[in-house]
Amino acid sequence: MTIQTELLRSTGRRGVAGLGVYLCLSLGLLAGCPSDPDDGEDDVGDTDTDTDTTEESTSEDTTETTTETTEETESTETGPVCGDGVAEGDEQCDGEDLAGQTCEGLRYFGGDLACNEDCTFDESACQAEPECGNGVLEGDEACDGMDFGEATCMDFGEFVGGELACTEDCTTINSNACLSEGEGEDCEFDADCPEAAPFCVNNLCWNGDEGDPCDFNSDCFPDQDGGGCYENVCYDGSQGDPCGGDGSCSPESPYCVFDMCETGEYGSPCEFDNDCGEDSPFCVGLMCYAGNEGDACEFDSDCAMGSPYCVDDACYDGSVDDPCNADADCGDEAPYCSNATDSCQTGEAGSPCSVNNDCINQCDQVNMVCE
Repeated sequence: MTIQTELLRSTGRRGVAGLGVYLCLSLGLLAGCPSDPDDGEDDVGDTDTDTDTTEESTSEDTTETTTETTEETESTETGPVCGDGVAEGDEQCDGEDLAGQTCEGLRYFGGDLACNEDCTFDESACQAEPECGNGVLEGDEACDGMDFGEATCMDFGEFVGGELACTEDCTTINSNACLSEGEGEDCEFDADCPEAAPFCVNNLCWNGDEGDPCDFNSDCFPDQDGGGCYENVCYDGSQGDPCGGDGSCSPESPYCVFDMCETGEYGSPCEFDNDCGEDSPFCVGLMCYAGNEGDACEFDSDCAMGSPYCVDDACYDGSVDDPCNADADCGDEAPYCSNATDSCQTGEAGSPCSVNNDCINQCDQVNMVCE
């Protein structure tokens, strides 16, 4: 029995494989020998693992790339969208979102700011001019309601308190209700009051200035000519003050017309001529006029000497081309009231006419001019 046979018997199947390796090594045939079966199985397993890893890695990379691309695309597409109700980007506004802006912030006096459909400001309801009567001092207003800015009674004279008032047109601050020294002290009689406020009215001392309470004219303006007590309030009789007769008005506004003191100047209200001053002595249509050319009139007596003719409710001097109804409405310069034009004409050659009475000589009735 050979050595090889003994080896086969002793090693079995596994030994045969080992013997084969031994023989290959012995014969110098290593390069042509088969690999270890176990090693082959391991290699296959490794290949599968590598493949799975590659696929997973590729899948992850693809997913990450897709996600990043999607996010970048969404980021690129996201921006100001007019109409979404959110003011963003270069939008001035969006719907009700005005980005905190107001009409005042845009240098208006007030009003309601809105938004256009294209997300720009709608300023049409903003207040461009001061609005008298809204109780807010704006623009060139002196006051508005109870808003006097920083003004107080002390800014308007030697007052110690009281309240300011504002005229209805917001142009003037009235200090009539401001209190002078001594005013407002308790009293029963005038003798109880200080010299600075000598009149006791309604158990309080007053100095008789405009706006102070009164019972009689003697409670008002002791050192002033004119003015007086009207409906238990002192007035100085200036233009627009209420009055009960001419005696209640000041020399500057001496006419009591419709219970108001008036100056009697051109355009002042009147009932009669004696409600008007010397410079505008004619009361026509409840207003004072001077009777000059073009002024309103009802009769020739409403016109001044320089424009003595009242024609079509206005005064004229009767010069060339002035309107007329008869020759009596025309002056010496143009004594003919032309029937062709109803205006004063000279009657000389070339003057318009329709009858001979319109001319010094005769009327060329074909050409309607004086010969």
